[in-house]
Amino acid sequence: MKVFLGVLLISIVILVVELPKLLKMDKRKDMYFFLIFLLLSTVMNIVYYLQLPVPNPLDWLTTVLQPLTKLTKSG
Repeated sequence: MKVFLGVLLISIVILVVELPKLLKMDKRKDMYFFLIFLLLSTVMNIVYYLQLPVPNPLDWLTTVLQPLTKLTKSG
């Protein structure tokens, strides 16, 4: 629980420090990417410290591309 709160606190501090700068410079695209990556990294850190299983993206890619490779090899 301490790790969860620590990661959340650090993410909030980063948000409070960086977001006003992006808003002041009127950088909307940068702000969206910043928020998306901050949220993604916060969630991934919490998942890692809670030792929850994380699916491997390479497995998804293999599942999607496997029919394509069978199609190209059969011809």
